[in-house]
Amino acid sequence: MKTPTNRRKFLALSLALTGAGALVLTGCGGTGKSDSGNGGTPTPQPTVTPTPVPTPTPTPSPGNSAYAVTLLSPAGFSSSDAAGVSGTTQAGEGILSNGDTHALLWSGTAASVVDLNPTGFTSSYATGISGNAQVGTGYLPNNGIRHALLWTGTAASVVDLSPAGYTYSYANGVSGNTQVGYGANGFSASSIKHALLWSGTAASAVDLHPSAGFVNSYANGVSGNTQVGAGFTSSSSSHALLWTGTAASVVDLNPTGFTSSYASGISGNTQVGYGSNSNSTYALLWSGSAASVVDLNPTGFSSSKALGVSGNIQVGYGGYGSISPVPDHALLWTGTAASVVDLHRATSGLTLNGVMIKPISSQATAVDSNGNIAGFVTDANNVTYAVLWTKK
Repeated sequence: MKTPTNRRKFLALSLALTGAGALVLTGCGGTGKSDSGNGGTPTPQPTVTPTPVPTPTPTPSPGNSAYAVTLLSPAGFSSSDAAGVSGTTQAGEGILSNGDTHALLWSGTAASVVDLNPTGFTSSYATGISGNAQVGTGYLPNNGIRHALLWTGTAASVVDLSPAGYTYSYANGVSGNTQVGYGANGFSASSIKHALLWSGTAASAVDLHPSAGFVNSYANGVSGNTQVGAGFTSSSSSHALLWTGTAASVVDLNPTGFTSSYASGISGNTQVGYGSNSNSTYALLWSGSAASVVDLNPTGFSSSKALGVSGNIQVGYGGYGSISPVPDHALLWTGTAASVVDLHRATSGLTLNGVMIKPISSQATAVDSNGNIAGFVTDANNVTYAVLWTKK
């Protein structure tokens, strides 16, 4: 099977914060989530690295048995991952044998898959979902220009959100009739990126880029009239940001004690993401201000990131174990580091076409109001499989 590009780590500029707080650009993708279960982006998310030695399995954390795992990886795709969940539907991507990526939509089973890749685009991926709306990005043929896209359940329903004045754009999150992402004017890594907010059409785009203090900005998640993302200073340090519909409304969430931070999801007045200091990168939870930050990094994990949130549930992943490279475990929290549930423990016993899958790592990317969780597992060959965690 083909090793995936995995755009769920993805959103077009995958942002990984090093322990020193510096930003490392690790690819063309990223994630953002909203209360609707968005995944989103730029994705900007971390690279899954195959682990040569199996991880020792400690005693499962409380609550693991409360979750069942469904394999969503569909026939015809060499790898897949789920980036968003909303009620009975999930959104993500699958990679074909020729290397092209297609945005996918499921309704709880692998067999239910709908290919969202629209006519006129060679590749696409979905990063968020809210009700019957999905968002993501499509690649135009030949020149590789990327356009933010909006669907309502079929490939034919696609709406191109790329606004005038931007060479390319990405959609990372959705909530109701509101979408967020970013746009850039140029192809180089030095091109200026601006966080964008849409309400269903390219013409509705609102530029959220702060007027001062940041060179680049990205919007990753949305909940009602509130948006989250990140801004990058002239020294390439990232700060988690919060908006309420305008560039002037921006709130800097970067907390004391962290050199860099990044907000990836939002639900009501709760925001999630991660921050880095001289020690490592840690999952973070906010409630509207930098001072409100809660460090979610659990005991036994060397690092962690929170990617999605809905109500009082947060999801993401953490680096577990002492072997190198450290494998990721999908995690769930309910507001504190001590509340952590290791969702990776529930991934044993998965089979594809009668063959046992032996996950060595996993990530939870999004959660909805029902507690359904989207994400993926990775095997020793670095192949990813979209999965859905549900309460038993």
